[in-house]
Parts: sequence; structure tokens; C-alpha cells
Amino acid sequence: MIEPGPRPSVEAWHKLVQELVAARDIGDDERLPPGMTGVLTMLMGISDYLGSAEVTNRERLGVPLQRLFSAIVDLSHGRAPALLQPAIALGSRPPKSTAENVLMATAALAADKLIAGGAKRDEAARKVREALMARKQPINCEAKTILGWRDRLNEGQGRVPENALARFRSPLPPEAGSAPAEQAAWLLELLRISPVLGF
Repeated sequence: MIEPGPRPSVEAWHKLVQELVAARDIGDDERLPPGMTGVLTMLMGISDYLGSAEVTNRERLGVPLQRLFSAIVDLSHGRAPALLQPAIALGSRPPKSTAENVLMATAALAADKLIAGGAKRDEAARKVREALMARKQPINCEAKTILGWRDRLNEGQGRVPENALARFRSPLPPEAGSAPAEQAAWLLELLRISPVLGF
């Protein structure tokens, strides 16, 4: 059991908050995947904070975080660190990441709202595809794939990943409006500009 030690100073806490805000607002480094610059900045800030108290230096509580940081840096340089290897061997077609599932659900929901607002299926899929292609890093997705996502998500559990289904069924915020056409427009704009597709 770790004995209580000196508390980090107020200055150390304020510095951590400032670094977390910087991590949230920092722009992407074109050499790294989207969002990775902010993640690394955040991890560095937390690691510095853990090292600001004598107890953490003595017990080396920041070591696991430093290992994670090093593994992510290795990954960004094309190396495959053991820390980030899948626990279970995957087949030739690995499962989609959470980010990919959230994107799938958001695109499908935009198509669903367009159709609910009176658009034809093909027209709805075309508008969603145009929004995906307008992103800073365009996503080339066929219209029929978008409609397939929408249909499977409407079928429900068992046909799609749980995190995609949860996002598809999540209520939209008030600023999205209440009419299907308003909500569709809000979702299309989210698909165009947001690096992280959160509601």
C-alpha cells in the first residue's frame, strides 16, 4: 500500500488544467493520425503532473503512463509495440475501430433523417457521401454502403456493433432541431467538419 505523501502544488494542478485545455484545442500534426497530437499532449501533461509529487516519484506511479506514451509514439513511427498488440489473434479482416463505428452510425443516421424528411434513398446516400468527401481527410464511401449501414442499424442488435447501434439510437442535442430535415442538415455539417463525431 502506498503511504500518503506530499500533495502536488496548486501550481502543478493549474499547469495540468492548462495542458489539458491545450490538448483539447491543439491542431493536428499532418505527420500523425487525426486527433493523435491532442492525445500525446494530454498524456505528456498527465505524466508531468504525476511526477510533480514526491510520492509519485518514489513509487514510480507514472511509469505505466510513460510506457503507453512511448508505445503510441512507436506506433506513429510505423513500429508495432507489444503493448498495443491485439490480445486475441485476428483474422484477415479485423473488426472496425470505435471511431469507424461512430462514423458509420453518424453517416447512417444522417441518411435516415434525410429519408424521414422526404428524400429518396439514392438522394439521401448521395448527400451523405458528399459530406464525407468534403472532410479535411475525405472518406470515399459508396452510396450503397451508406444505405446498407442505415438498413442494418435499423434492424438492430445482432446486425451491427453495439457501439454503432448505441450512437445511431442516441438522442440528438437540442441545437440539431426537431424536424428530420433540420436534424439531417446538422448531421451532414457534423460529418463535414468534425474530427471527432460526438453529439
